[in-house]
Amino acid sequence: FKYSVIKEAIITNIYGVHNLEGIPYEESIIKRDRNNLPVDFPKGYYRKLNLSMFPKFKEITSAIWINFLDFNHIGHLLTETCANIYPLLLWAEKGVDLKQLTIIISIKCKDYKEDLAKLLNIDSKQIIFVGPEDIPLKVNQLYIPSPTMVLSKFMNPNHSEIVKAYLKLYIRNVEKSEEYADKNDYFSNHIRKIVPGKYPTKVYISRSRLLTDIRKFIDEVQIERELISYGWTIVYPERTSISNQL
Repeated sequence: FKYSVIKEAIITNIYGVHNLEGIPYEESIIKRDRNNLPVDFPKGYYRKLNLSMFPKFKEITSAIWINFLDFNHIGHLLTETCANIYPLLLWAEKGVDLKQLTIIISIKCKDYKEDLAKLLNIDSKQIIFVGPEDIPLKVNQLYIPSPTMVLSKFMNPNHSEIVKAYLKLYIRNVEKSEEYADKNDYFSNHIRKIVPGKYPTKVYISRSRLLTDIRKFIDEVQIERELISYGWTIVYPERTSISNQL
């Protein structure tokens, strides 16, 4: 993978990473490059800071900067989140000891701190952010991974391998501790009977039982009944585990 190495990086509660003159590093900001439209900065645009407003800094020897996290939206998880945490995914999947690593995230991503720690099987205290009341950080050597994809611009051919690494870690460290009380009926009744090569060959993935009406269509339940009469299996992904889905 590729990454930038920033010497004497300054991190405050303002999104992004700055140098000692308060000039921001563009690579520390998540962006989406829309064709024929202005570039979208979903977490905020980078700007110059007046560092004199910060009387002191807490010094850290080295750390890795993660500019985007979203573990709630599966689309942004498998794309932008994986694209920016991929060094951590690959290290953890290969069994590298991450317990001495300091990970810095933006305060805008603080709600996903515990999710990242659980995924990597590390102490959440290793993951830090700077809040409005916190002393800003000065990192002597900060690593910023170059993303493996930018929405509407490019995707690295190896991004699919990174997603596979994420799924392996999820099954290993997260899924094993979760309960799926409302499992899909098919998997609840047949999971012990399924062997490789014996999976259903006609599968319809349905959105009809989602709790939201977003991207639903009225006749889906009727379509399911019709498909079942022709021997199809209906699967509701949100009601079964990632292992079963795979």
